[in-house]
Amino acid sequence: MSKIIVIMLVASMLLLTTIPAVAEEIVIKSVDPSPYYDSKPCIYGNYIVWRRAINQNNNEFIELREPSWIMVHDIRDSKTWNITAENKLMGNPDIYYHAESPEIYGDKIIYEAQGSGNSWDTRLYMYNISSKDTWEIPLKSTSYAHGHHHLIDSNWIAYTHKESCKRQAYLLNYEDGSYRTIVNKSENYSVYGLVMWDNNIVINVLNNSGGHEILLYDIDSASRKTIHIDGNYSKAIATTIYGGRVGISILETVNNITQWNAYIYDIYTGHLELFKNGAYGLLIWNTQIAYVEGGNIYLTELGEETIIISSVRRQYLGDIYNNEIVWMDNSNSEANYGDARDDWDVFMRKQVTTQEIAHDIISDNWIVILIIITVIVIGYLARRNGKEGMI
Repeated sequence: MSKIIVIMLVASMLLLTTIPAVAEEIVIKSVDPSPYYDSKPCIYGNYIVWRRAINQNNNEFIELREPSWIMVHDIRDSKTWNITAENKLMGNPDIYYHAESPEIYGDKIIYEAQGSGNSWDTRLYMYNISSKDTWEIPLKSTSYAHGHHHLIDSNWIAYTHKESCKRQAYLLNYEDGSYRTIVNKSENYSVYGLVMWDNNIVINVLNNSGGHEILLYDIDSASRKTIHIDGNYSKAIATTIYGGRVGISILETVNNITQWNAYIYDIYTGHLELFKNGAYGLLIWNTQIAYVEGGNIYLTELGEETIIISSVRRQYLGDIYNNEIVWMDNSNSEANYGDARDDWDVFMRKQVTTQEIAHDIISDNWIVILIIITVIVIGYLARRNGKEGMI
């Protein structure tokens, strides 16, 4: 009989780990809140990365050349550290001036920072979370000016570089050191943004007439095409790509109404479909889509109810990974000061499932559970032995 009880208890514990992943709790928290200007958050796996800056002049929007550095936050133990302080390649970290635009893939982070004291001279660095090592990424051009807009995915780094008043785009394989030119300065384009997933890069460009266009580059085939957009629009910006879907925000005029509308482009069929009027800033992960509408941030599962995850005065959507979303907003500023001072913080939102809750309960309390089971079994055996002794 004692074996039956033990088996039943163990089976009950295993059953908890197989509960379907139904939303049970929504957790929204500020990540390492501070009086600084925290911006441009991104997330991959257990790590959140963002730019932290000092607002020296108390401006509502901080100047790009204010002192700034790159922060990393481990979701598992809530530890946060400054990775630029560990960058010995920049010389004395106490006097360096400006770090910008972090991106993360796996345990690797890339960011740009001032290299020689000249604010136009920026260098691209890679930081390994596991080893805590930092090294400079050699860029193709001999001039380091304006090395902005960079991405990392797998063993590829895509980045832009400004020369002759035009910003061109390159692709670097940091494993073998090979380069490709994606958009050349001799073309009718100037690049102002990139999004990347797996073997596809989506490129936001301005043509010589100042018009917005979107290009799609396939790394495997080294081919490029233009994403065709119809209608009366003034701006079109690709904000995300996941799988075969590209999220595009289009500022267009329909029936004399000019507003941002969100679309999804299928790279396999070439079809551009309206996702939602009045929405913009799409981020896609599997079946989840995050977006901004009316100043609020929403998350939706395709075909299911939309959930509001933030509603404050101002916020900017940052990144999505699995069921976790990061963004920046100034709600702490208004709570602390009652105004719109430049106290921006990074926030994260996690949709905790019953499956995760059961797993956490067992992981965090397995000793207690083992003791309870032991006490129950010992008590049963003692009662059974007592009864047998009376016979």
